[in-house]
Amino acid sequence: GPLPPGWEERVHAASGRVYYVNHNERTTTWDRPAPVAQASAPAANAERIPSSPQAAVAEKFGVVKGFVAKYNAKLSNKYGSPQMETIAKSKPLSEVLKMAMQDQSHPQRPAAVGDLVWLMGFQMSFGLAILGFALPNAVGLSKFFPGLALMLGLPSFLIAVQIFVGLERPWLPGFILSMPVAPSHPGGSSIVSTLLTPMAASTEKVLKARMAFLPSLLAHQPLALLLALLSNPLGTKEGGGWMTAITTAVLGMGLVYRDGVLFILAFFFVLRSF
Repeated sequence: GPLPPGWEERVHAASGRVYYVNHNERTTTWDRPAPVAQASAPAANAERIPSSPQAAVAEKFGVVKGFVAKYNAKLSNKYGSPQMETIAKSKPLSEVLKMAMQDQSHPQRPAAVGDLVWLMGFQMSFGLAILGFALPNAVGLSKFFPGLALMLGLPSFLIAVQIFVGLERPWLPGFILSMPVAPSHPGGSSIVSTLLTPMAASTEKVLKARMAFLPSLLAHQPLALLLALLSNPLGTKEGGGWMTAITTAVLGMGLVYRDGVLFILAFFFVLRSF
């Protein structure tokens, strides 16, 4: 092995023998000093060795899982109410909106967007998000507003990613989650009670829970894949994709109203298109 630091190997001129100079102590010896220990070298260099692609992917996925768990826990701890959530699972959208406005689980503050999102549950909250981004294209607005199809297709793709990684509700910034939706004073009105709840009640006269097991059965990875195929932001054409937007809107309504028939129609269109 190599000589210790400060040592030098030389040849004696008269005898031709090799001797060693210790410059640290200014001494010489015929005996070769012990080599430098190498045991710690691999450990010192271990951090500089690039990880394998599989390890890098696993590390990134661990970061994503941590974010997902943190966000789900944040919603559950701040806005969740197990008792109200259990009751809301079997209620239609209009009833869930009324429950959120009347919820007294957090008396220290008015009902907020986060309360609505949590009380709606996985299917209803993601369904409304999907429907909200698909509806403008479904009614043909992308023909009149250049760039709208791409602008709305990209969020739909991001929603598909959120579903795939395991978010229990759509991701929203904290300031939106904390925005109040209840009136600031008793007897007041809000857009939820005066507009959204009546609209939901009117729609529920036509759309009802049918074959509700289908949305529940296909509401995670299969749904994420289907939504990713439908959104396809990189392949969206201006003024086009009208039927795709309608299918996405139908898919969203199927989730919101737990309508398995609408789910089947959406899957049928995708299978025929791709």
